[in-house]
Amino acid sequence: MGKSYKRSSFLVNPNLLWVVLIYLILVTAVYYYVLSDDLETLLALDDVRLIVESENFGVIAVMAAIYIINLLIIYWCSEQYFGLLSIKTDCIILHRPLKFSKRIRFDEIQSIGVDIGTTGAFWIYISSRNIPFKYHNKINRLTPKRGDIVFAYSDRAYDSLCAYLPKDLRKKLAASRSIFRLYE
Repeated sequence: MGKSYKRSSFLVNPNLLWVVLIYLILVTAVYYYVLSDDLETLLALDDVRLIVESENFGVIAVMAAIYIINLLIIYWCSEQYFGLLSIKTDCIILHRPLKFSKRIRFDEIQSIGVDIGTTGAFWIYISSRNIPFKYHNKINRLTPKRGDIVFAYSDRAYDSLCAYLPKDLRKKLAASRSIFRLYE
């Protein structure tokens, strides 16, 4: 494990956050560079009917639709990849971008652990309900409800949870880490 990370608040996946931000900046810059002349031409037209009938409108509409779909996918996945997890004295809070925060008190936690997803990546889950068995080894398929926090595994997240969780929850989390030995 190397370094020891102990922070009570941390980004659940900072590397992916940077990759996505760079992706959005690059895609926006490319779209602007490629479509700037077409946009200027369309904006010079005064009538909405003329704008829709112009030959440039179809290209811009398709590119805009692709861009909006990208943003929606990123927003949909934002909880599991871009959240800020805070561990307080009595609860865990997942601050989600553009969404309400999720708060689970320690005494409400029924399931906590590390599991593997369908893609082969490891995930940490914290839930105020018992996770159904059908999500065993498919934890990333679980649609997180209000009392569920699921995010990609990292040593930083695991070490921070172990450092700040109460002893009984820490033991449950440590016991679930044996899954790594099965997939080595």
